[in-house]
Parts: sequence; structure tokens; C-alpha cells
Amino acid sequence: MVGTSCDRDGANCYGFIWQHGKLTNLNDAAQTGYPGNITVATDINDAGVITGRAVEPYGKVAIVATPTR
Repeated sequence: MVGTSCDRDGANCYGFIWQHGKLTNLNDAAQTGYPGNITVATDINDAGVITGRAVEPYGKVAIVATPTR
């Protein structure tokens, strides 16, 4: 399962994956050096590919996160 978690004020949000009883912030799992902040995870398919949104230095973008393992 994927989703979005925000602080009480809704100002700081991040996309997450819930897998095997563990919640993982997708920013912690992103490729080293990725300059963006993954703010929303909207869907995951059977292959584990996640879609969502991020904020990068030049603006908001759609993302496709592909698992490496």
C-alpha cells in the first residue's frame, strides 16, 4: 500500500509505502542524490512501481518510482 502522510498543519507531507508491516518514507528509499521531495504516492502496481508527485528545485513534477530489488 502507498499513500501520503502529513504533519498536523498539512504543511509537511511525504509519500510512503507500507510493506511487510513497516512504513517507509519514500524519500528515505529514493536514489541517492535525488534532488526532490516525494510528497505524494498515489498508486502501486503488481511489479512494485509507484506513481506520485514530488517537489523538485524547479517545481512540482509527476514521478514514477521503480523498485531496484
